[in-house]
This record gives sequence, C-alpha cells and structure tokens, in this order.
Amino acid sequence: MTKTIVAAVLSAVALSTSAAEISGSIGATNQGGLTARAGIGVEWEKSWFQSDTGH
Repeated sequence: MTKTIVAAVLSAVALSTSAAEISGSIGATNQGGLTARAGIGVEWEKSWFQSDTGH
C-alpha cells in the first residue's frame, strides 16, 4: 500500500505545473485502521467579494 501511495504522489508531482499545490497525509485510527488523504490545489487568481478598496 505504501508503494502505491508513493507512486501516486510521484506521478502527481511529475504531471503538475508550477502553479499547482500537492498535499497529502497518512494516519492511523484508534480502531487500527489506516487513513490516507491526497489533494491538489490550483491558484485561480480570483478573489470572491473583491471591491474597489481591495477587500
């Protein structure tokens, strides 16, 4: 399982652009389970609720 996660992360890094952010985490639960999370974020250069004063 660890090799699969590492391969997925490396593939995502190889395919990403310089504007993408890649994150991931692995943890264990109290019941002996394994929890994994992976994410990719992209800066869209847009702001919600932006006004003329910069807010």
